Amino acid sequence: MVKIPDPILFESETKYRLLFENIAQGFATHKIILDDNGDPVNYVYLSVNKSFEKLTGLKASNIIGKTVKEIFPKTEKYWIDLYGKVALSGEAVQYENYSGELGKYFEVWAFCPRIGEFATVFTDITKRKRDEEIQKVMYSISRETPKSNDLGELIEMIRNQLGKLIDVTNFYIALYDETSDSFTIPYYSDEKDDITSFQAGKSLSAYVIKTKTTLLGKRAEVDTLINSGIVDSLGEPAKVWLGLPLLTKEKPIGIFVLQSYEDENAFTAEDVSMLEFVSRQISISIQQKKADQELKSALEKAEESDRLKTSFLANMSHELRTPMNGIMGFAELLDDDELSNEERHEYINVINDSSQSLLDVITNIVDVSKIDSKQIQFRVAPFNVNNLLDELLKWFRSEKVVKDKVQLNIELIKELSVDQFIVISDQAKVRHIFSLLLNNAGKFTNSGFIRFGYSIQDKHIRFFVQDTGKGISAEKQCFIFEKFRQEDETLSRKYGGVGLGLTIAKGLVELIGGKIWVDSEPGKGTTFFFEIPEVL
Repeated sequence: MVKIPDPILFESETKYRLLFENIAQGFATHKIILDDNGDPVNYVYLSVNKSFEKLTGLKASNIIGKTVKEIFPKTEKYWIDLYGKVALSGEAVQYENYSGELGKYFEVWAFCPRIGEFATVFTDITKRKRDEEIQKVMYSISRETPKSNDLGELIEMIRNQLGKLIDVTNFYIALYDETSDSFTIPYYSDEKDDITSFQAGKSLSAYVIKTKTTLLGKRAEVDTLINSGIVDSLGEPAKVWLGLPLLTKEKPIGIFVLQSYEDENAFTAEDVSMLEFVSRQISISIQQKKADQELKSALEKAEESDRLKTSFLANMSHELRTPMNGIMGFAELLDDDELSNEERHEYINVINDSSQSLLDVITNIVDVSKIDSKQIQFRVAPFNVNNLLDELLKWFRSEKVVKDKVQLNIELIKELSVDQFIVISDQAKVRHIFSLLLNNAGKFTNSGFIRFGYSIQDKHIRFFVQDTGKGISAEKQCFIFEKFRQEDETLSRKYGGVGLGLTIAKGLVELIGGKIWVDSEPGKGTTFFFEIPEVL
């Protein structure tokens, strides 16, 4: 006997099938699998709709009749327990979940159509979740920017935040200086390179800055740019290189770079779009932090300038009053008719020495003023270096600063022993520089030696003054050439002076086209070097 289908039931199943096949959400039914104790341990796919296939990329023919552990071996027990509870109790659940296997976020509603089975209706919410994460990252960067102490700390924070969205294993932000056409890197994280600064030149970074556009280039694409001469290779080649310009008011302030040495598909067009959006906040934060640091630096410089002015005035008062007191005091003593000739000569020597000290202070102040206002003229002419140094040796040995130090040897080192070693420069300036450096060495060296002389370095002559004095600490070496700066800036210091000698020496060296630097270690002595070009 043929069974006639119930028309109402048939119509209901037809509508269900149409709904199942055509709704935009993914739809799947499953049967729970229990162990001998009645606990859920797996489940089988019974049916899936077309939207399921579209959203997951899985074909019905490949999963129907298979268990979830066959399809997704890494499925956590938590989900099996949850679905088992739905299938056995009839209680529906709704939740959001991230599938690591599919790399997507889903909003899921699970319910029980009959005991022992469960159905899931789900929607892909990856874009929504991604947008939420981007907004959280941007908010965090904005919120944390004022709390960071410097650019390096800020950029490290930016990297940590971006790590929530993308692989940042190889990451750096390079800041562009238009004046020097160079990049500096306050923070660098890379598996193979370690670069803190580089000239822009024809680097990939410079290309991005110039075009003001993002570059996502795989190895072959970058090689094409290199072979065509558009860019030059810099650092270890990566499988893929992603650079985004950091712009404020359409002006490039730097570049933000990600790269992968292993996976050329590490970054997608979607990643680029997301990073271009985030880069706006990064640019704002970096510009804000740079402005904060510049303001802080300007404030510190202003405070330091005030301190130095106060220190200078105190030192000037001390350095001027001391010789003036000597001059006035001993001049008054000379008025005594009962003085012996020996005492009279002694007082006159004190007056002469004090007058010379006073003149030295005034001369140094005038020299610094002339250097700052560029009023010192540079007179180039040939002169004999060896003769100049011989004269300096005789002069220095008779100077008061060293002539009474019996345990101190004064030595002259000349690389070339020929009588006529001629250079073209300003002899008077070289003499003055040596006199300042030698007096400085004599002031701080009581025993051992003071050596001075020169060596030939390529097409430059390198002069030096070396001593075995007290030395200069590393933290003090960075400012000893600055005006009014001394290692000991207290009025009770052992050695006098207003802190202008090395400033004048530096100014004169730079005036004649050279450079000056120091190498020193506390307790072992100091060597000052200065170079001038064009050996003849």
